[in-house]
Amino acid sequence: MIKRLIYILATLALFCGAALFYLDSQIPRATATLKVNPAALPSSTGKLYSGYRENSFKLILSPETMNFAADSLAIPSQDRAEAIIQMTKNVTAKPIRGTDFIEITAKNPNSKKAAKIANAIAHAAIKHRNEVQVILFKSTGSLQRLSQHPQL
Repeated sequence: MIKRLIYILATLALFCGAALFYLDSQIPRATATLKVNPAALPSSTGKLYSGYRENSFKLILSPETMNFAADSLAIPSQDRAEAIIQMTKNVTAKPIRGTDFIEITAKNPNSKKAAKIANAIAHAAIKHRNEVQVILFKSTGSLQRLSQHPQL
């Protein structure tokens, strides 16, 4: 009797998992590709580069970047908090193997809106990264380096 109950529960769990996978795959997705350009780094291998990429992912998915994206999407301030929560839930960033690129994917029932969100986050990530780097260069007295590496 217990074996039969376990079999029924396992079958039900498998069916539910398959249904959720199918339903999730029906939601339109759009991607934007962002280059992680460690031009200012002495080497593109090792721990330094790994840390740079890790920080790039954190920056892309950060609340500040999502807020910049909400600005460019013209989301009203009263809807902004909920919109940022939804973007955070429905946006992923993953590396493109063997390259310096990160793929930003946005899910939304409206495919055109998914594309706008993915592109807005990519542009917002660039803006946020540039602002962070200007602050860092100012604090280290190396603002001249920023003009030598405009693609940072």
